[in-house]
Amino acid sequence: MAENKSIYAFRLRDYRNNEFNLGLFRNKVIIIVNVASKCGLSETSYRKIKETLDRHRNQVVFVLCPCKQFLKQEHDDPNEISQFVESKLRGHYEHVEGVAESNISVEKEVITEKTNVVLTETIHVRGSNIDPLFDFLISKKGGFITNTIKWNFSSFLVDRNGEVVARYSPMDFITWNDPKLEAALERKNQPYIC
Repeated sequence: MAENKSIYAFRLRDYRNNEFNLGLFRNKVIIIVNVASKCGLSETSYRKIKETLDRHRNQVVFVLCPCKQFLKQEHDDPNEISQFVESKLRGHYEHVEGVAESNISVEKEVITEKTNVVLTETIHVRGSNIDPLFDFLISKKGGFITNTIKWNFSSFLVDRNGEVVARYSPMDFITWNDPKLEAALERKNQPYIC
């Protein structure tokens, strides 16, 4: 369990298998979501993501984590997932074809502190193979009845200081005018100490 770890210490892989660090988004509000393109909640959830990005473009970053653990409602091909995300988030996310074949640092070439949407590789959000990031998130903000992620489009709100301040169920998905999001946006960031 990573309870004492900072959110900024986590390294993930994007859908093209390039590693990136959440520390890139220090001083931004981060919203981490387990997504599934073929889920019945997809249309509404992506609309809310787009509305939030439209309102808070340079202050919020969405980290979208595809997951197939709930009725396999995500594509197998990462490029299909990326194309789907692009179709829903036009103007905020651009699909880049293919899997990267170089060792070029993603932080310098693709994902930067100006990025608004990051699509990760497909991950597990529960069970024995849970991704360490989601293990950390649920240790910080438990769920209703149990702490496990129960379905697609569960999300976590992280403020500018790296604190996990809220967890949202798929039926209670974060919106652009959510009071907790507004408070996180207004909160001044504190100097980061390693």
